[in-house]
Amino acid sequence: MTTYRSDDVLVGLIGIAILCWIGWIIVRGFRNAELPIGRGQVRRDERPGAFNVLLGLYFIAAAVVGFIALDLLFGIRSRA
Repeated sequence: MTTYRSDDVLVGLIGIAILCWIGWIIVRGFRNAELPIGRGQVRRDERPGAFNVLLGLYFIAAAVVGFIALDLLFGIRSRA
């Protein structure tokens, strides 16, 4: 299966947009001391352990999306 370079660039730019959205959620979570999960919120003062786990999951998601977006935009070709 072949893909065109324009497809990689488009999906990479969408990945960068998702990365910005995740970053906005993380910054807002630090500022307001609450993170969204589904339709609810996890507050730092009520459940600090759950807040830290959710924050870690957001950081992992940001790292994975960022790596994939960089791979698609700059052609790192990390695939085996």
